[in-house]
Amino acid sequence: MAKALVEAYGCSVKAACQIVGLAHSTFYYQLQSADENGLCNDLDQEAGRHPTYGSRRLTHQLRRAPDCYRVNRKHIQRIMRQKDLLRPVKRRKCRTTNSEHPYPRYPNLIEDLEITLPEQVWVCDIT
Repeated sequence: MAKALVEAYGCSVKAACQIVGLAHSTFYYQLQSADENGLCNDLDQEAGRHPTYGSRRLTHQLRRAPDCYRVNRKHIQRIMRQKDLLRPVKRRKCRTTNSEHPYPRYPNLIEDLEITLPEQVWVCDIT
């Protein structure tokens, strides 16, 4: 409506938006849905080309030429989540025991003992 006022009567954007009751920033707002489809298609192609890439690497890849998209990682991550393209996060396994040591292993002395009473056997491990 404000656009029609500006084009038909030649009034300023600010005045037309005040008449309609909108903020003048909404006059300049452009929907990004047309660009979104191209982004999704290019994201699918890049994810297919680089199957081990996560959202960070794909974001950098889409920012490069020839695509040159101006997107942030969270936007790419949201699209990847919707399209089920997110990669599982690799967790480091915390190793608490080093079994390959040169020291002798001692036998389990109570392995064959049948325990029937409380406090019949006390065991400790000093490593």
